[in-house]
Amino acid sequence: DKKWIFLANYADKSMSRTTLAFKLGYLSNLDWTPKSDFIEVFLNGKHQGTYQVTEKIEEDDHRVNIGSDGYLLEIDRRSKIDSDDIYFTTSRNILFNIKSPEISWGSDEYYYIKNYLNKVEDELFNSSFIELKKLVDIDSFVDWYLINEIAKNNDAKFISSCYMTLIPGQKLKMGPIWDFDIAFGNINFNDNEKAEGFWIKNSSWIKMMFEDEDFVKRVKERFLYFYSHKQDIINYSNDLYKKINSSRHENNKVWKTLGYYIWPNYAYKFSSFTEEQAYLNNWIINRFEWLKVAIENL
Repeated sequence: DKKWIFLANYADKSMSRTTLAFKLGYLSNLDWTPKSDFIEVFLNGKHQGTYQVTEKIEEDDHRVNIGSDGYLLEIDRRSKIDSDDIYFTTSRNILFNIKSPEISWGSDEYYYIKNYLNKVEDELFNSSFIELKKLVDIDSFVDWYLINEIAKNNDAKFISSCYMTLIPGQKLKMGPIWDFDIAFGNINFNDNEKAEGFWIKNSSWIKMMFEDEDFVKRVKERFLYFYSHKQDIINYSNDLYKKINSSRHENNKVWKTLGYYIWPNYAYKFSSFTEEQAYLNNWIINRFEWLKVAIENL
């Protein structure tokens, strides 16, 4: 594999939110979650800052393995669509970008994907859950939902960076996870700075899935599994803090973000990484505790 992403984590001053979400991904039953690590970049001897180098979400036997006839799809904003993208919009106005493989407008493959996703949506909104479960891998939806709900990931409300895979003869699956820079309380709108309140649960497809008692039962069971790893997440957060603390200070000398407002920060006035870390950890703990009660009472 030769394609890698250098994440600047510019809006996330802790620089660790995406890595923490990936940790949840490794704990899950999702087919694949990107691996990543932190690096310092020097160009001609000049320090350019700290970056998170991570595997790119792409079709490959060692990444998103969709075989020779599968498809990688992404829910995205129309404003992010490029001129050569192949996409379609469902009857309820969800835009799916066909990321892999390269296909043509109006081809048999194009209509196969479009018709399949529209059928999934129709069964959902008709509350035909028996038929729906013939089309979608419910367990992948449950784990994807819980990871994004724990993080209260703003874009995961079927707005952007929501990936799915579809292999003919198999069921539609959610994943992999991606894009958590404005998650875990690092946002100042939609009430997503608050550790309380559902967010992903209110997205169009997920909201309808919660009408199914079996889906709710699986969510309750799987949340308790993730909750049992709450301390592991906090420990991992603290380990990351120690690992990249010196590097973050060097990065701040280059980019000067600490203590300044970077859209859409909520806790932007913190003048130290210690304060950033305390805010992040407290938010995660409070989020887990709020969800424990809220999900028990569904």
